[in-house]
Amino acid sequence: MIGRALALLLLMSGLLLPGFSPASDAEDGIESAGDEVVDFDRQVRPILAHYCLPCHGNDGEARKKNLRLDDRGSATTVRELGMAAIAPGHPQNSLALLRIGDDDDPMPPDGRERPSAEQVEILTRWVEQGASYTKHWSWRPLEAPAIPEVEDETWARDSLDRFIASGLDSLGLKPAADATDRTWLRRVTFDLTGLPATPVEFETF
Repeated sequence: MIGRALALLLLMSGLLLPGFSPASDAEDGIESAGDEVVDFDRQVRPILAHYCLPCHGNDGEARKKNLRLDDRGSATTVRELGMAAIAPGHPQNSLALLRIGDDDDPMPPDGRERPSAEQVEILTRWVEQGASYTKHWSWRPLEAPAIPEVEDETWARDSLDRFIASGLDSLGLKPAADATDRTWLRRVTFDLTGLPATPVEFETF
């Protein structure tokens, strides 16, 4: 059983979001192969940030070849050899992928760590699927999410509660009963002062 306050804390930390799965290799840019659409933010961006953007990012002083791999326009511009660093739909014609796999003239250069086979596979599938880019979440306009349907319509008192209830439903959990006045006051005073409520405070409350 999960109380309302704890459920809210878990929701805010992302643990009760519908469809949430525990931390996996996908957070490091590694996910099992398959036909699923590659998620740029979760899978591709971390790989580019770690291996590519130190030399091909938004830092103009550190940038090499005037190539930005964090910008789709720059990444897909045709360059040397009549090829683009990223050729959407054509990984075999993408210079970035070719250089990653080039043992004689690799990228990243100078003996630095190179992407793993799993990460290269993710990049390849991403390019095959059109090399879509998404803006960082902080630059996206806020959108009101759809209010979810829940099993227990009586528990939710407002829209936020419905998201909590939906998260609990997805995990097969039920919310605990509401705290009594005495329990509520005890929790609040511990939160605010670090001490339990006094008998006088209990009586007054």
